[in-house]
Amino acid sequence: MGYRERHSREIISSLLECDTIHYKPHRFPWHLHPGYYSFSLVVDGWAELIFQDGVMTVKAGDVVFIPACAPHQTVVEDFFTNIIVRVSTTFTDEVFPYSNTSTLIRQAYASDLFSDWYRKLRQENSMEVQRQLIHTFLQDMSNLKQKEERMEDQMIGELDKVRVFLHEHYGEPIQLQTLSQISHMSPSHFQRRFRQAFGISPIRYLQSLRVDRAKGLIKQALPMTSVALQTGFYDQSHFNKYFKLLTGMSPGRYQAIIQND
Repeated sequence: MGYRERHSREIISSLLECDTIHYKPHRFPWHLHPGYYSFSLVVDGWAELIFQDGVMTVKAGDVVFIPACAPHQTVVEDFFTNIIVRVSTTFTDEVFPYSNTSTLIRQAYASDLFSDWYRKLRQENSMEVQRQLIHTFLQDMSNLKQKEERMEDQMIGELDKVRVFLHEHYGEPIQLQTLSQISHMSPSHFQRRFRQAFGISPIRYLQSLRVDRAKGLIKQALPMTSVALQTGFYDQSHFNKYFKLLTGMSPGRYQAIIQND
């Protein structure tokens, strides 16, 4: 407890915590909160939540849910302030809409919803009113989560359209603006979502696609200048640069290796 300073502390019936907490730099050990669901809104700073299946970086505006009995570590490098509400599982079992997976929601509506919920919980000591507030909050969050999942499915569909376009037009000049228009996203949002979905940037995806197609043409013994132009590279120098970057060797060296197989 020496690493956190609390303000506006108040014990509210059926809630383990309903507070705003300031954290100083600290690496908390692996721990869990048996019997309590944890909901929090990050107010300022950032932290890393380390779970057994991955790491979640949280920052101001994020709403985070951690299920009961989920082992995790919290790492604060600089400073971190969040509003935390921990609710007994026995108090919410009949209305709880989430799975046992930690959830991060980055929607302005979610943070507004949480802030309003927190304010009302702080003002209430009635068990019945608390139950009603919790039921309403969990239902609203469940609806928001379902909406996010539908949006995610839609985004994946739009990103698949981009991939199809890349595979059909890799030999042509392709601009980032064109890809973002196909996805119906802004260029910055498109790049971020593409990287999240496929693990690399759209430009690197295109470069990898072009180099793989170039390998196939090299095996057909086509002239290198023709290979470069057919796979969308500006010129031989541009082709050589990215082929070596992605394969570790020049196109000529690759050709010599496959010819000697």
